[in-house]
Formats: sequence, C-alpha cells, structure tokens
Amino acid sequence: MAKNAYQYITIEEFEQAFLDRFMPTETKSQEAVYELFQLKFSPIGDFEAYVKIFEAKMRVVQPGHEINARMLPFLGTLYPSFSIKITIEPAYKEYAKLTPRVLFLHQQE
Repeated sequence: MAKNAYQYITIEEFEQAFLDRFMPTETKSQEAVYELFQLKFSPIGDFEAYVKIFEAKMRVVQPGHEINARMLPFLGTLYPSFSIKITIEPAYKEYAKLTPRVLFLHQQE
C-alpha cells in the first residue's frame, strides 16, 4: 500500500484502501468468533498464553473496540460463574487491572 499511496486522489480513497488492506475479512472475523467459542481454559493451562490467544482473536472479531470492551467476553469464556459479579466491582472496570485479578482467582481454584 505504501508504494502506491501517491495514486490515491482523495483521503477517502486512501482510507478505504487502508481499511481494505488491514481490516479482517468477514470470513476471518467469523472464523475468529468460532475459535473464541471453542477456546476453553483448563485449570492446568498457561494463563499468559490463554490471554495472548484471547486478545489476538478479539482483535480480529472486534477490530474497532478498545481493550476495555473485551473485558466481558474474556471473563465469560474463562469464568462464566463470576463474570457478572466481578465486572460490577469498580476496581475492575479496566482490563489491565482485571487480568491479574482473574489470574489470582484462577490460582485459588
């Protein structure tokens, strides 16, 4: 795309070319949704690896969402039993604070 940037006449054409190049296709997005649905975390699994895989899939499924918007799906796939309870706690409205808390709770199980 960078080599051909000079050929775009308007900013709208350039923006569309950028989106066409870097946004996931509908097929890739649907595949990522299916993979997220299949993604399960076992009690003996690697938490850090799970978080990385989850975040990579969510970037494909919801490319325009900020990371805080991914908090509920993260909890829903990992711990459905307390996902609603923990998300209403004020201290865990930020994803960066949430993942260490979930790791702690995971280690308690």
